Amino acid sequence: MGRIGTGIAVSLIALLVLAHAPSTAPAQESVYDVFGIPRIDRVVYKVLEDEDIRVLALQAGEAEMHAGYIPPQHMTLLESDPDLDVSLSYESSFCVIAFNCRRYPLNLSSFRQAFASAFDKEKAVNDVCDGFAKAHDSIIPFCSPWCAEDELPHHYYSADSARAALILDRNGFRINPVTGYRRAPDGSEFNVTIRHGSGVESLSQVALLALETLDALQIRASVAPIYAAESTYSDPGVSFDILVEERTVEPSRIDWLVHEFSSSNAHDSLLSLTGFSNASFDELAHNLLSSMSIEAANETAKHMQIVLQENVPLLVAYQNRGLQVLRNDWYTGHVFDRFGRVHNRGTLLKMYNAEGYPGGTVPIGIDRPLESLNPFLPDSDIGAFLSGLLFPRLLQYDLSYQLTQNLATIAGAATHDDNPNVPLGHSRYTFSLKQMEWSDGGLVTPDDILYTIDALKAQSYLPNELRWVRELAEVTVSDSGSLVVEFSSCSLWNLFGIGLMPIVPLDAVSTPDVMSWNPLRYNGLSCSTSGPFSFTDLEISEFYEISSTEYGVGFSAGTYDGARVDPWLDSPMNWLQEGYLGSSLLILLGSLAGSLSLVAVGGLVLRRRGMPLSGVDMIRGAIAALVVCSFCVSPLSIQYYTAVSKPYFSWGVSVGDAFEMEVGFRGYSSGNYVPDVFRYAVLEGLVIRVEIAALGPLDSAITSESGLRNLMEREKVHLTSDISSSEVESLLELLLPYVSSSILPLGDWDALGRVFDFQGSPYMATTSFAFEIGGHFAFGYYSYMIDCGGGWQSEISLTNGFPSVIQIWSSCYGYGGQVSYILALELV
Repeated sequence: MGRIGTGIAVSLIALLVLAHAPSTAPAQESVYDVFGIPRIDRVVYKVLEDEDIRVLALQAGEAEMHAGYIPPQHMTLLESDPDLDVSLSYESSFCVIAFNCRRYPLNLSSFRQAFASAFDKEKAVNDVCDGFAKAHDSIIPFCSPWCAEDELPHHYYSADSARAALILDRNGFRINPVTGYRRAPDGSEFNVTIRHGSGVESLSQVALLALETLDALQIRASVAPIYAAESTYSDPGVSFDILVEERTVEPSRIDWLVHEFSSSNAHDSLLSLTGFSNASFDELAHNLLSSMSIEAANETAKHMQIVLQENVPLLVAYQNRGLQVLRNDWYTGHVFDRFGRVHNRGTLLKMYNAEGYPGGTVPIGIDRPLESLNPFLPDSDIGAFLSGLLFPRLLQYDLSYQLTQNLATIAGAATHDDNPNVPLGHSRYTFSLKQMEWSDGGLVTPDDILYTIDALKAQSYLPNELRWVRELAEVTVSDSGSLVVEFSSCSLWNLFGIGLMPIVPLDAVSTPDVMSWNPLRYNGLSCSTSGPFSFTDLEISEFYEISSTEYGVGFSAGTYDGARVDPWLDSPMNWLQEGYLGSSLLILLGSLAGSLSLVAVGGLVLRRRGMPLSGVDMIRGAIAALVVCSFCVSPLSIQYYTAVSKPYFSWGVSVGDAFEMEVGFRGYSSGNYVPDVFRYAVLEGLVIRVEIAALGPLDSAITSESGLRNLMEREKVHLTSDISSSEVESLLELLLPYVSSSILPLGDWDALGRVFDFQGSPYMATTSFAFEIGGHFAFGYYSYMIDCGGGWQSEISLTNGFPSVIQIWSSCYGYGGQVSYILALELV
């Protein structure tokens, strides 16, 4: 066997024995990691977008656990509940500080090394994240089996300003005695612009820490936010030297590092944010892509992380950590994955009722609705997880993020060194298929696999994680029924690609463009699925239900002696959710009547025994009974009725309410053309006072496009500030219609978003949008022509109805140059 063949053998052994790397998760029974028989009947994923509601849902028993993010500041409150188990998990997301290596002197590694040495990550962890984060250096998350954090030669955890100053001094960054700031090695003066996303407090705080770091090193710097209308990657009008942003990476594979940091992509800001170029990294990147064994890839990955740490094109400020919370009173048998998360496949297969009964429904909270269940391009983490349960793959990850069998086992792997029939430079994998059924009763066959591959090969564009499709040379089915896949290259990542490809049933894709296919429909999935669970019910933006199956790798858990033990379906909350308002009111009234009767009867008994009890005491007892009854029933019922009621709206502001907004203007123009809009520059920094003058009645018309237009176009505000200049006053009057349009009633944001579909000129490409983000509702539209773009967007508070940020922007090429501007009004 040749050297490459030996590598393949080592790789296969590593895959089959799951010996890739030690797991940070607790040891579990391996059979439940990815296989097993579900002991529960169904799982209901409930949309709970508000952070506080997610916490209350856990305490009230509405959710067994959450797949959405719960900020660590709730830890103390949740730990005090004896029915909850609370722990910290790792996230695959970071706050990162990216350097523009295309600009001098940031293209000098000495500058970036000095910054990394002086930046205090521990301060960022404690001051920005209240300690609920991890100081980290590698761009690979700590929970990834590829992470080499503990093998890096040194760490940038704490600030070492003396070392940083020494690096700068030795590399020619001399201090100008007149200005007190350092010059670049060529003697030129320079200023570092630090940019960060607007509206995210943690990013602005890290940007200020970066500014403090440069100030301590006597480097002139400034901070400015990047607004939503700008594109860091593609808009040449956006200027940054250092960028602070949130970044989420794929923990289970690292070939994405090649696309991000290879010199071949340094010129393309769409592929490489930093523009990093390094010969040593390029050689390692080539070795990684051509690795045929996990052992070789792991060693190469370690050295790639060392090169990135030494050259610092991108500095990790901290790795995020989140809360994992689960109830311990209804179910048991939960398992944790490498992240320390519990809402995983292993938990769904192993958990069972704490009383020992099979069956039951497990409610799990998610923080946003599912827009798509496209298994090739899921719209969210939960979408990717559900598609992994519903669409089979040849291989899959276990709870340690190591590759193992699923629909198939690897029967063989070869290159030309092992088998002369394999062309030189090619690799060939043979998969033995196991029997698995679709939800319609048909078998998963090689034809389904070939159909899925053909659908992907027909795409004109594929994301990085699907680029392996371009390496496919031939896919055949042997006489024994095995699948034989041949690639035109030798790379371990081809095995990851074909092994983890979602398989869809023959003729399932309803559009020639499989990347835009969305099998999610209002009545469930529009195609068959295969696995331990199937998709059985949904209500858009409210819940999504999967049920255990009698096919694939699992079957129904059944019932216990014909009696369902189901805390979800038996809850009064569910009766109201399903619309049984009358039953719920009867429960409420019956409970109230029973409580009052108890007080009355108890009072008579006490009187007969000679104990004094006045009429006032009886009234107090009745009131206490009412309070107890309301406390017990109302949170479980009434809040659910309002949560599922049809669109309703109410004004969050009143006539006479006043608020202040600060005007900001930022513009850029090249060439000789200066547009008239630049006159708004005189408003920069001006704080104006605006008062609600009129609102108007609300009716069902708001749920139609014309009704929404009429509502937005109403004149609702007037200016109350004392303005000395008539020019300034006239400019502000032009902005007031935007403020009026930004005042919308509070209510059903989903209903509002569904009708926010305004169309622009037929000669433009218009994109309208409306969505809830954080504590705000954002809406607006962008219009694009060939050389120009522009738009308007606003965010209103979900608590008081005031617009927090209003932006009007435009960017245009022409007139011998480029013109762009952003005019912003921000709530003070």
